[in-house]
Amino acid sequence: MKVVITGSEGMVGGRLQKALEAKGFELVCTNFDLAEPEYPDLKLDEEYFIIHVAGEKTNNPAALSRNNVLATNCVIDNLCRHERCKGLIYFSSIAVFGIQDEVITEESEKKPDNFYGFSKLICENLIQAKLKDRTTVIIRPTNIIAPNTNTLVGQIVHSILTGETFEAWESSLVTKRDYIWIDDVVDGVVKLVEMMQADSLTGNTEINFCMGKSFSLKEIIDAAEKITGINLRLIITDSKAFRGRDLNVRPTKMERIIGRRPRTLEQSVGFIVSNS
Repeated sequence: MKVVITGSEGMVGGRLQKALEAKGFELVCTNFDLAEPEYPDLKLDEEYFIIHVAGEKTNNPAALSRNNVLATNCVIDNLCRHERCKGLIYFSSIAVFGIQDEVITEESEKKPDNFYGFSKLICENLIQAKLKDRTTVIIRPTNIIAPNTNTLVGQIVHSILTGETFEAWESSLVTKRDYIWIDDVVDGVVKLVEMMQADSLTGNTEINFCMGKSFSLKEIIDAAEKITGINLRLIITDSKAFRGRDLNVRPTKMERIIGRRPRTLEQSVGFIVSNS
């Protein structure tokens, strides 16, 4: 069975590509502009699944409109609606829910409070409206932890190990957010592909990928300092900033998919340190 991956050169897509290859799947990786109305011939002459990872996270509404909404609509029309397509896994975001006072589940009301979350919600609605006759899975990762210094926890560990300074708002030190180790996301997606291939997953499924426990920036720094034995050179700015609201997410569906509890913050930080 072939698997078409968008964003295969990105942080998540690259690891996902290696994990699927190790499972014996034949991969087709896109390397063209997904927002173009027509795609080149990908030689999809047999049944295939699509994993749509590519997307943009920015504050620029024009970029989000093009690279999230328009691109996803083109992926749907050019790849997902083809008769050989057997299903889609779409990387959305927990941002579709906004910040809520209650613990977020898959059934929580979707009320994004920024344009990024709104763009992802539009993509979800497009998938559910246009692909009613396909198997679709919408996954919504929280903040991904990875060795990549583009991620918050990766940058903290990098700063500790290199002695670089790390700047943080005072308000962010106490505001709590949920996180997820990158390989838990990859493991979950690989399991979903296997379930789709075995026809044990049909219809539309929505899954929040999360650790199920929220942490403040101070708690993350404390954990990283404890594991490394080195203190972070922290610079606190914006001391009068208003504290944000905490974000808490429940991982019940994800745990059923991967068959275990997600990795903890300490385990995730330990993986980064041991591979640095």
